[in-house]
Amino acid sequence: CSPKAKRISREASLRRNQLVVGLARALLIMAAPQGSASLQLAKAILNHGKPVLTMNHPMNKELLGSGAVSATVENLKTALQYERLR
Repeated sequence: CSPKAKRISREASLRRNQLVVGLARALLIMAAPQGSASLQLAKAILNHGKPVLTMNHPMNKELLGSGAVSATVENLKTALQYERLR
């Protein structure tokens, strides 16, 4: 966005989201209703093999059916684990 922009454009926010997801170990989606941009992004990330976690809620049924896992404490810990620096 230009310095004069009062708010971020949809295109710029989508590019920002793609950058953040690319840097992240895993993706946590709180709500991904059918047909939403969040659902589309999460499915794309799943196709790239990155873990996607979401709340066990009827709104996220399609996302859970696409390979996302429930965002339990144990699943979050597993998704965020990393090897110690040596």
